[in-house]
Amino acid sequence: MKNYIKCIMACLIAVFSLMSCNDDNSDRDLTPEEINSIIKGFNGHYQGKLISATDYNADTKRFLQNDTIMTEASFGLDTTVTFSGFPVTYLAKKIKSPGNADLKDALEDADIVNASGKFVPRLMNPMSVLVNYLNFPLEYGGKQHSVTISFMQYYSFAQFSSSKVVMQLLPAAVYVDGNLAEDILQSSQSVDLAYSFNQV
Repeated sequence: MKNYIKCIMACLIAVFSLMSCNDDNSDRDLTPEEINSIIKGFNGHYQGKLISATDYNADTKRFLQNDTIMTEASFGLDTTVTFSGFPVTYLAKKIKSPGNADLKDALEDADIVNASGKFVPRLMNPMSVLVNYLNFPLEYGGKQHSVTISFMQYYSFAQFSSSKVVMQLLPAAVYVDGNLAEDILQSSQSVDLAYSFNQV
């Protein structure tokens, strides 16, 4: 299992390297035909492993453990991405402001949620999209709230190949009811969430 996790992490690092260095893709806008091709390529339902790298040690620059969670994702023709079983416990670790104690506790209690957001076609080769944000309902403080996780642009993406999707998501901020609740960009370390999906 450890070798499998290391393999997935290595693949994601390699994918990011390709995305950031491939001038053939990054120096031009996609044509409408390419955009449609990417959207149709991703369209479908996927199941697989979410590998959450947790407990980062700044001194050793290593993650102390990897939490492996089964999850599902769907990419729609309307550029909506939805997750079933998306873990938010990891996000609670990044909530540091004393004024967000209720939010932190609610995320820990929720554990996993159903979340949805938008993706943006990015590259044709490899076929890739950016994941901008995810939104989900969360009840705390006697009220129902709308929570949004925004992700770092260009660093939060999914790549499709041969009915498989690999993905990494790096959180940048948490919004509650449209208002910034926590800026967590500075606490983000390497790959926070890494996925390996198979299309079903």
